[in-house]
Amino acid sequence: MTEGGNIKREFSIINEEELLEPQTKKVCLEESKKEFEEDERSIRYSLSSHKGRRESMEDAHLILTDSELHGRYSDLGSELCVHIFGIFDGHGGRRVADFVCENFSDVFIPLLIKRFHKVGRASSKVVVGGIEISFRRLEGMIEERAKEEGWKDGCCAVMLFLINTMAYVANLGDSKVVVCQVAEEGDSEDVVPRHDVGGSSSANSQSKHSFPWETSLAIPPPPPSKALELTIDHSTLFISERERVEAAGGRIMDGRVNGILQITRSFGDVALKKFPSI
Repeated sequence: MTEGGNIKREFSIINEEELLEPQTKKVCLEESKKEFEEDERSIRYSLSSHKGRRESMEDAHLILTDSELHGRYSDLGSELCVHIFGIFDGHGGRRVADFVCENFSDVFIPLLIKRFHKVGRASSKVVVGGIEISFRRLEGMIEERAKEEGWKDGCCAVMLFLINTMAYVANLGDSKVVVCQVAEEGDSEDVVPRHDVGGSSSANSQSKHSFPWETSLAIPPPPPSKALELTIDHSTLFISERERVEAAGGRIMDGRVNGILQITRSFGDVALKKFPSI
């Protein structure tokens, strides 16, 4: 996770042995390389998760490739190539994060199909409108379940949609999407050097966990890259978000919404939504 603007980074110093083993899964398989090169609808990706020192993992992720979606939704015609990626950063539990992960495609895909057939093309208006409506419908579903079962947790969300030749990003809270481009020789502006990605050679390295290329796994470090942040945080750190919360009837106390959360938008957290402040 990156931090933008003039926000100060703060790290707590911990011993490496205090960190739990990361839960990782790599899905960038050599055997899929041929399919990727021959089929323009295929995509390669990798993922990794780290539970850290918490007793349980509160985050969830969603990856649905075009082939999976076409196998699941028969009405999704060949005119649409769709890949969906999502990370749902839970807090106070993971019931909301799991609910969004499990139900998102069943809300979004039928809506996308309907809007696509109505217009005849996957325009930005069709896709963006579908994403916004899906987020609102999911929130309504979560509120109903939370009232029935006493859920008090919530989650941030960040999603990437690759639809035909376009990429769309949507987020709630402070999770981010960052596009990285390998820096070419001679580039100096806006470059993230390899020594600043959190390894043992970086500043304040004692406060950061070791990355695979810093261990005996013989994994090469990422090359120096240009980074472009595609999302804007929803946080009380931003005046516009504080004003929005207060205009809706909420309060900012000690830098947090109603004294509880620093993020100003999320799925769930129904106790904070007596007013539509998050």
